[in-house]
Amino acid sequence: MARNPTKFLECRECVYLPVCGGGCGAVSYEKHKSYHESGCFKIKGNIEKEVLMYLKSKKMI
Repeated sequence: MARNPTKFLECRECVYLPVCGGGCGAVSYEKHKSYHESGCFKIKGNIEKEVLMYLKSKKMI
C-alpha cells in the first residue's frame, strides 16, 4: 500500500505507468529484494497487443 511508483526510476517516465501502477510488488521483491522498486513484467507488449486486438475487433484498423 505504501508503494509509490512515481519514485521508481524505471517507472517515472514510462508511458505504461498509468496502466500498471508500477507493476507487481511480488515481482519487485523477487528482482530487487525490495517492494519499493519497479515490478515490471511483460505488461508493455501485452498492452500493445490488447489495444490492437480491440481496434481490430471494432474494425478501426
